[in-house]
Amino acid sequence: MTNLSFAPKIIFREGAWSAFGKINTALGALIGVRLLTEFVPKEIYGKIILLIGIATLGSNLFAYPLISAAQRFHPEMALSGKVPQLRRTIVGILKWTVGTLASLILLGGLFVRPGTISYPVFVVLAAFIVVQVMRNLEVGFLTAARRQKEAAIWDTVEAWAKPVITVLLVTLLGATPQSVLLGYFIAIGGILLCFNLLPIQAEGKNLPKKHGELDSKLLSNIRSYAIPLIPLAIVGWTISLSDRYIIGGLLGMADVGIYAASYGLISTPFLITSSAVSQALRPLYFQSVSTDNKSLEKKTFLVWFTTTSSVCLFGVIAVYYFRHWIAVCLLAREYRSGTLLMPWIAAGIGFQVISQIFENILFAYKRTSFVLLVHSVGAIICVVSVVCLISRFGLVGAAVACPIYYSSMLIISMFLTRFTRKAGY
Repeated sequence: MTNLSFAPKIIFREGAWSAFGKINTALGALIGVRLLTEFVPKEIYGKIILLIGIATLGSNLFAYPLISAAQRFHPEMALSGKVPQLRRTIVGILKWTVGTLASLILLGGLFVRPGTISYPVFVVLAAFIVVQVMRNLEVGFLTAARRQKEAAIWDTVEAWAKPVITVLLVTLLGATPQSVLLGYFIAIGGILLCFNLLPIQAEGKNLPKKHGELDSKLLSNIRSYAIPLIPLAIVGWTISLSDRYIIGGLLGMADVGIYAASYGLISTPFLITSSAVSQALRPLYFQSVSTDNKSLEKKTFLVWFTTTSSVCLFGVIAVYYFRHWIAVCLLAREYRSGTLLMPWIAAGIGFQVISQIFENILFAYKRTSFVLLVHSVGAIICVVSVVCLISRFGLVGAAVACPIYYSSMLIISMFLTRFTRKAGY
């Protein structure tokens, strides 16, 4: 049964494992950016970022709502011993949705203008999406069950395997989009294979089939929870990745590469740290809401908010003062003009991760429609501000827009969270 406790020893142990995994993931990601920018020209890097953006949009539409539902319903199902039913229901739907997504990518590749992107890129992209979704589902179940040790080890191995394998393939096959995507596929798929072959008990798996029988009520609840997340996936992608496509259209692929490298470099420590804190506290918060434990809910929120806000404030200050050193150490020379973008990106990501705390509260209360409202407003502000500021200030304008749309999302999410709690939803 999932542990429902705020015991300091338990929280410290889970937080320590989560921090271990996220620190190693951050180091792997930073080294990965350094290696890729060293071996891949900025024009090719920009093209890779746009391809991964397409994969992200597809995953967000066809898989993210279901994985989010699995994490939200896990505490309730664990209390009644019905995690196998939850797993079988989620996997059953994912087979259809992800299969459809992979087919659409393969079909879409046939209509791409010859000479722009070769068809093998779409084959590798489809394979990459499939293993990425499978990986996210397994890690999502592990974190929902508060099995932070297994999740941390998985994240660590993957974070270091991806850049090593990718650079090896780029060296052997050339700096092409398919080489990079193939490296990601092999790294993620290899770890996923090991997870299934090693004697590790996956959540709700390897149990008698009768324990995993479909539950029509559960299926209905999952659909009700997940359907509002589908449009949320679109507006969420618009907020997080549409600026790359706007930059590509207005400025060119080389600027996409510079912006994406700087954004990935600066955002990684913020997102990884926030993810570590959330991974340790979100399952406990969801459990406290499910069991109507107001004291535990309040205590968990205070720790969550205080820790995340403090880290963000320190991070923004550090990026401002050490941005030149960061660029020299972690970016290849042709990417270092992104130094001007870094403080603005840091401020925006800080607002983003704090906003995500309040969004998780809305998820805990199953107010997905409110989360959709927050992201919809944020998406509109994002597109308008990015286009206007790029037109006026060039690439720096895209970075300046970042804190504008993320701060607006923070304000709205705080207001809706307050309303939800007062209304007693």
